[in-house]
Formats: sequence, C-alpha cells, structure tokens
Amino acid sequence: PGPPLSLESALQLLGAPTETALDGSGEGRSINSLQSSLKGIAVVYVSGRQDFDDALKEAVLQYTPLGGIFKTSGKVPDNFIGALDYAFTRFPAAKWYYIADDDSFVHLARLAKLTSTFNATSKQYIGHRDCPGHSCGGKVKLNCKRETMLSEGGRNPGWACGGPGVLMS
Repeated sequence: PGPPLSLESALQLLGAPTETALDGSGEGRSINSLQSSLKGIAVVYVSGRQDFDDALKEAVLQYTPLGGIFKTSGKVPDNFIGALDYAFTRFPAAKWYYIADDDSFVHLARLAKLTSTFNATSKQYIGHRDCPGHSCGGKVKLNCKRETMLSEGGRNPGWACGGPGVLMS
C-alpha cells in the first residue's frame, strides 16, 4: 500500500466538481451510468437514528447497487467495526467499502471517480484517522483521548474516524 492519503490530496485527485443529474432529466450522467460505475462499491451508513433512514434511502442508497444501513442504538464505541463487519458480510464481492455516519452525504459520482484512481487490490484507506495523543502527520494536530487507545502497550496506530466517511479497499 502507498502512503496515507489526506482528504486534501484526494480532493486534488478528483479535480473540480461537476454537475451530476440524478433526477433522470438527461443532464449529466444517467442513473444507469452512475449505478454501473458504483457496482463494486459498498456504501454503508451507520445509523442510530431511525428518522434518518428514509432520507438516506431516498438521497443516496436508491442509486447504489450495494448499499445498506447498519443500525445501532445510540453512540456505540465499536459501531464502525460493526458497520465494517456488516458491509463485509452483506457485500463480500465489493472492491471498495465506504462507511459513514447517518448525517453525512456522499456525492456518488465523485466517489466512483475517486475509487477509479486507485488499485482496489492493494490495501487502501482514504479518510480521516484519529491518533492517540499526537499528530498522525501532516498539518492537522489531533488531541485524542489516549485512554481509549491503550492496547498492545500503547502502540495502537490510531482508529478510523467514520463520521465524515471512510473509503477502504
């Protein structure tokens, strides 16, 4: 695998956003074209709020061939791991897994474009990660709760911050 990719670097790879029509009006990409470009990408939302589920289905999941909602009851410390397990079990043939909180929105055409710039057969992690009490590198300095990271003598390399969305191959 290559070096960690920051959100800023991923956005530079994508270039300027373009219009994408999802309403079938004929402008931009067609729904069929979009769904085709997403066929190897599992999109899973972590939801502890049932009132968000219909909006997720209407705004995003209806366009994804591999989409689902991992249900939790409130904030659970291991909800990200649970969502990954749900995604791997439900969509074992996916090349990519995008996991996000229920209050996030993903621009599906840009997600498909981003995944096309990487080799899905090598291990990729694109997204934010938190680290135990120090910076993970780059310009952003993180001040994390070290006690939640103590394992294996405190050498834990950090954890995935799924809120804004994490993409993994």
